[in-house]
Formats: sequence, structure tokens, C-alpha cells
Amino acid sequence: MVDFHSHILPNVDHGAASLDISIQMLNAAKKAGVTKIVATPHFYSHKDSLHSFLERRSTAITELRNYIAENSSIGIDIICGAEVALGHKLLSHDLKQLTIEGTNAILIEMPMFDHWQSWMFDMLYEIESRFSLTVILAHVDRYGKEKAERLLDMGFLAQINAESLVRGSFGEKRRMRSFCKNGAIHLIGSDAHDISERTYTDLILASKKLPRALLSYFEENALDILAN
Repeated sequence: MVDFHSHILPNVDHGAASLDISIQMLNAAKKAGVTKIVATPHFYSHKDSLHSFLERRSTAITELRNYIAENSSIGIDIICGAEVALGHKLLSHDLKQLTIEGTNAILIEMPMFDHWQSWMFDMLYEIESRFSLTVILAHVDRYGKEKAERLLDMGFLAQINAESLVRGSFGEKRRMRSFCKNGAIHLIGSDAHDISERTYTDLILASKKLPRALLSYFEENALDILAN
């Protein structure tokens, strides 16, 4: 399994607060059958400099990869990425430095407030056209029914959190699985931040309860993107 959205890198954002936490998250991911983790720390263009973010991320991923290299039994590859928050200042940055390692794909988080404006949707297209990138929408299940459906109708690649497929009402789980079945949602992620609240529990549950065909669908899509 490929976890396409995780805040496992230590001391980069409000995800893993230490290498020890990252290691415990690795062990939990292994229980879900994860073999690759796309590490996606938050980047907020309105409050962080790109240079500072890239330095923190580089230090963290080197630290975590060194640990994995010294403990080969873990068997998980860490792929460098970011969860990039959409915002007015975003296009002033070199977004190619925020793509998922080895690809031209960029994971974009939409604003989490109630009212979205038209420029937000326009910016998604502009990210693709100006920078020649492929937008992947982060955790589309978190935006609410109407917003999620509008985003999916736009035809971008989309990632879903495991939580929405194994928790919540029967109707909600069925709706999300239908989106996956129809090819509107392409990737699954843990969106794990720690070992206490936003953990790998849901991805572990998904690995046991979701149909094998759906898990294979997510993995094949992820590997295709990572192969660029």
C-alpha cells in the first residue's frame, strides 16, 4: 500500500513532533501494509518562507531516511512531498520545488473555511497551466458534500483520507466508495499526524476491511503517479 498523505516527518509542521514519534508512526504504517509513504508536511505561503520550509523538510527527511537505512526491517520508502495550502500568495513561489519527489504532481489543500470564492477554483487550473504541474486535491472528503462534488467534477486527481471509508455513516461511506468506483477519487492517505489523535488506525482498518480490488486500485494509481 502507498500512503499518499502523511505528516510523518519530524519537526516540520504540526505533525510528528520528534524522530521518536516518526518511528512509532512508521511501525503503525507497517501494520497497514504500507511500503511507501508520501511525506506531505504543510506549506502555508502566507506564513512560511519557501526557503525555510525546504530546509526544515530536507533536515527531517534525511533524519528519517537515515533511521530507516539503519533498520532495514522496516521496509518503507519515504517519498518527499508537501501539502500545499491554496492561498493568494501561492503563485509567487516556485511550486516545482513543492512537487512530489520525482514527479510533476503537487498535493493541494483547499481552504477549510465555509465560503469558497471563484478565484480558488481558477487558481487550480492556473497551477497546472503556469507551472506545467498535475494537481492532486488533498482529502476531498473533508470539504463537505457540495464542495467535494464540485471539485471532483473539475477532473483533477483526488486523494481521500482512509477515515472517510471506514468511519462515519453508512451513506457517507457508500458515497465515497462510489466516487472511487467511478474513478473520481484516485488515492488513499492516512493524513496521520501523530500517535495519539490523528494516527494510522484508520488506514490499518482500511487495509483489513476495504475490498482488495479497491486497495489495488489505489496502489496502482499511486505507483503510476510516482513513476511519472
